[in-house]
Amino acid sequence: MTWQRGRDDIDRLLAAGELEQVTPSPDVADRLLADAEAREAGATY
Repeated sequence: MTWQRGRDDIDRLLAAGELEQVTPSPDVADRLLADAEAREAGATY
């Protein structure tokens, strides 16, 4: 999957050292999504 919107901003942040590339981890992604879902379920609007 590729995307262009915001690509220049990401490239600039990478070049400035404000972001770094990391190896994707399905386990970490699953944990982050579960945490986000739990927070959303407890949120009041």
